[in-house]
Amino acid sequence: MRVTKRGDSALRAALGLATVPPAAHGVVPLRALARATGVPGPFLQKILLGLKRGGLVASRGGRFGGYRLARPAAQIRVGDVLRAVERRMAPMPCVERGGRRTCREASSCRLRPVWIRLRLAAEGVVDGVTLAELAR
Repeated sequence: MRVTKRGDSALRAALGLATVPPAAHGVVPLRALARATGVPGPFLQKILLGLKRGGLVASRGGRFGGYRLARPAAQIRVGDVLRAVERRMAPMPCVERGGRRTCREASSCRLRPVWIRLRLAAEGVVDGVTLAELAR
């Protein structure tokens, strides 16, 4: 598994939403979240859109707008955040979910079992940690 800048920034944003106190209107303004996470505003906005599409973040527009987690931090796993924004999670395309079809040698490949074990181990790690645990 390779975590890109996008994935790292998404984790920082989600963790920021779990730890940065919301404004008076119950949301964290984009500017405050960018400041707290060190992620530039325009890039952060794109990341938050991916997290929103993934059902992890909710937003409110307007003058008192901002972002909040769509469910409690204890119910959001690191893996949920990464899957919402990363294009690829497996170490090799052939072991992505449904990826076997992309490789002509999948049925005879001697390395495939290693890549599958690596993918499962990595998923076990990121799915074993919640935002609430990280926020403590």
